[in-house]
Amino acid sequence: MTEEEAKLSAVFFRSLVEEEYKNVQGIFFLYNSYEPRCCYFEVIETVRKLFLTGGLIFFNPGTGSQIVFSLLISLASMRVYAKYSPFIQPEHDLAAEFAQWSLFFVLFAALLIRLNMDNESLQDKRYFDCILVVVNLAPFLIPVLQQVVRTEAAKGLKNRLMRRGVVKAVVLQALDFLGYGEVGEIGKEVEEVKSGLKKLLKKEKESDTENPVAMMSKKNEAKI
Repeated sequence: MTEEEAKLSAVFFRSLVEEEYKNVQGIFFLYNSYEPRCCYFEVIETVRKLFLTGGLIFFNPGTGSQIVFSLLISLASMRVYAKYSPFIQPEHDLAAEFAQWSLFFVLFAALLIRLNMDNESLQDKRYFDCILVVVNLAPFLIPVLQQVVRTEAAKGLKNRLMRRGVVKAVVLQALDFLGYGEVGEIGKEVEEVKSGLKKLLKKEKESDTENPVAMMSKKNEAKI
């Protein structure tokens, strides 16, 4: 079993526990987005936000020490997100990491402004403004691009599966129409091919219904 399959299986069994114990549903929103191994991650996220807001009151307002402290918290957050990848969907992990990088560059830009390094020349100031715009838009654009790529990949997979099913159906219909199933040795070989194809289709249907990983994948796709 791969790591991805193990993760989806754990999420699937967690959903079964939630259905059995109704009192857990009251705190469902606190860990729903995270993997079971990182169900506590909302606590870490809350502490991070407290440090970036309330923690700054211990420094003189408007000073560089506030910015440096925020930069250190941002760097630590980036390391935590990159190491643990707490979200169920890999796309969410990537978006969260991009958001941390965006916050870091915004704080770094604030430090440069505090040191008056953005007014060295008019051209540098224009570059500085463009970079800030791109950095602030990146956390919003990355999920949109991910969703577009994901949708196109899903459409391509669906088309391939449809073509695969159509090819099998055409082969079976052609064999029946030509009557090869009743012609000596050739008929026996054709019957073996037909029975093999039918068993393959039946096996695929059974595996889709019995495999918890596949069931969890369908459940996630239905939510999306």
